[in-house]
Amino acid sequence: IKNSGEHLLGLINDVLDLSKVEAAKIELEHTAFRLDAFLATLDKAFGPRAEEKGVAFRQEIDGDTKTPILADEKRLRQVLFNLIGNAIKFTEQGEVVCRVAMVSRHETEAVFRFGVQDTGIGLSEQARRRIFDAFSQGDGSTTRQYGGTGLGLSISYGIIRDYGGGILFESEPGQYTRAIVNLPAFYSDVCA
Repeated sequence: IKNSGEHLLGLINDVLDLSKVEAAKIELEHTAFRLDAFLATLDKAFGPRAEEKGVAFRQEIDGDTKTPILADEKRLRQVLFNLIGNAIKFTEQGEVVCRVAMVSRHETEAVFRFGVQDTGIGLSEQARRRIFDAFSQGDGSTTRQYGGTGLGLSISYGIIRDYGGGILFESEPGQYTRAIVNLPAFYSDVCA
């Protein structure tokens, strides 16, 4: 009953978030936080889940993650949880790697690149074209085998768009999928 209730609550929250995305009503809240502490939560959340499947999960971090930034931590978590969760779900063997790098910095603003790559089932070109469509997955067999609603990437796309960032997918069926997200963040004296 508890699992079913949590699943239903998650589905309701996804539908509500999708409605906000479609109405361009996603509210972004910039709060100060340290990226290294944020990334540690990803290890705690996904390390055991990946290990349970026999898949390795690791992070590669390039650049300063100790200086506090101003960004929407909750929405960043939502996007990365979706991307990493999908990567683990669709990977039967091998690894999932989350790469984080600062790609540019100008005075108080920086752009961070978050990459999530897996050695999973991959995506066909046709699936990549509709990957951000609501309620869409690779095909019917993907939904039957792996489950899910097909809302997570649509919601993530809306969040990234409203954030002023960008996302793209690269994939080779049966080999890998790589999601690359660029998001702006701010440095401020308030954070120091």
